[in-house]
Amino acid sequence: MKLSAMNAVFSCVAIAACSPSSPSTRTTNADVGSETAQLSPQQDAYVAGTTFNAVADIRCSGLGDATTTQCRAGVIRRQDGSAEVTVFGDREQRLLHFDADNRVVGSSLAASALSSSVDASGWVMVELNAERYSFPVEFLKGD
Repeated sequence: MKLSAMNAVFSCVAIAACSPSSPSTRTTNADVGSETAQLSPQQDAYVAGTTFNAVADIRCSGLGDATTTQCRAGVIRRQDGSAEVTVFGDREQRLLHFDADNRVVGSSLAASALSSSVDASGWVMVELNAERYSFPVEFLKGD
């Protein structure tokens, strides 16, 4: 499924004030693997004024207001194929770590329940305690 076919749910937006404008590196964490550099500007696009390779509105529930169905999110793509997605709620944000196989492997929230899957349509589904997130695999990998 092409990204352009999902514009109603997955519309890209600019997030100019979310993070500094230099590429970042991940801190080593037993839950998420070893430190790996972010893709360079020659390898992937960057959203102006941020360290994100892409930003979008994704499906979400359980982060903040109970009526929320969409959250803004930014993704940092790594050299080894892993990625971090930062999800912005009304009052808080969540950081989700993914391995190169699109599996969620850690988060910024101590989770009693953390799991993910990719459905037949190519959508990543994440369950983090009572929170739910979903977005196309292309968000993690790029075009």
